[in-house]
Parts: sequence; structure tokens; C-alpha cells
Amino acid sequence: MYATLENGTLKDVSFEGSGCAISKAAASMMTVAVKGKTQAEAETLFVEFHRMVTGELDEETEPNDLGR
Repeated sequence: MYATLENGTLKDVSFEGSGCAISKAAASMMTVAVKGKTQAEAETLFVEFHRMVTGELDEETEPNDLGR
């Protein structure tokens, strides 16, 4: 993963890697989701996503910034 941070904002985000189509699509969606966000906003998304995939966050009932 590559990121350009300018004044605390992610100006550009990209990734390089190999894997299945689903993992590549997920990485691509992540770059779109965090580009233009502040470092703090991106970290919040990471924490929320991590909580969701580990079963600690119920995205249907708890407020979050994950979107669809």
C-alpha cells in the first residue's frame, strides 16, 4: 500500500499486490474509501472495519462510518 499524506490528509492512495479478484477489489475499494480523508478519519474507518470483521461491531445497530 502506498499513501501520500499532505497536511494530515490522504491525497493519494494506491496498492500493489497479487491475489484473488475479491481481495484486489476489496483493496481497491479501500483506497477509494480513504482517499481525501484525514489520517484520523482513515484510522476510524480501520477500527470500525476491524471491529465489524471480528464480530465486535454490529453495523446494523451501532452508528459507524462504514457506509454500504
